[in-house]
Amino acid sequence: MNPYCGFGNNTPARALRLGRSSHQPQSARRRTRNLLGVSSQITAAVTGGWGNRIVGMDGFLTAADLPALMSGADERGVMTPVAQFVKDWNNSTDAGREASIRTAPVSSDNKLLAAVAAVVHALAVRDDVTVPAWVTGHVVEPMSISGVDLSSDYGKLLVANTPVVAAGHGVFFDEDLLALR
Repeated sequence: MNPYCGFGNNTPARALRLGRSSHQPQSARRRTRNLLGVSSQITAAVTGGWGNRIVGMDGFLTAADLPALMSGADERGVMTPVAQFVKDWNNSTDAGREASIRTAPVSSDNKLLAAVAAVVHALAVRDDVTVPAWVTGHVVEPMSISGVDLSSDYGKLLVANTPVVAAGHGVFFDEDLLALR
C-alpha cells in the first residue's frame, strides 16, 4: 500500500496515472483556467471495473481545486490530488506558488478544508511564501489525511514526522510528502 494514496497494489496501473488518461472520452473532459493562467483540465469519466469515477489532472492544481478532487469517489484515494498539488508547487516559481494558494478552497467538509490548509501552511512556511489568511481558521480533531489510524504503529510515525504547522491544524501526514517532485 502506498502511504500517499488510498489504494492497494491490485488497482490497474493506468488508473493510477496522473494526467489525462487515454481511456477516457474527450467529451468527458472539462478545461478551465486556474489562477496561474495555466489551462487546467479536470477529467471525470464513468469506468468499468475500477469504480464510479476516475479523475485525471492536467495543468497546475491550485488549493481551490483540491476539495472537489479529494472528495470524489476515485480509486486512487484522497492523497493523489494532494501529491499532484505538492509536485506542482515544488516545480513552480514563487509567483506561481502564491497564485496557487490565493483563493480559499470551498467545501462543507471541515476535515477536508483542514487537510488542504495544513498542506498549504506547511509548504508556505517551508518555502517562505506568505501564508494566506484563509489557512488559519481550519483546525480539526487529530486525523491523518490518508485515513490512517493515528494510534497504529504507522499512525505514530505520521504523528512523529508531521510538520509542526500541519499538526497545529490537527492534520497529520509524513513530511516526505512535501518533497515530491
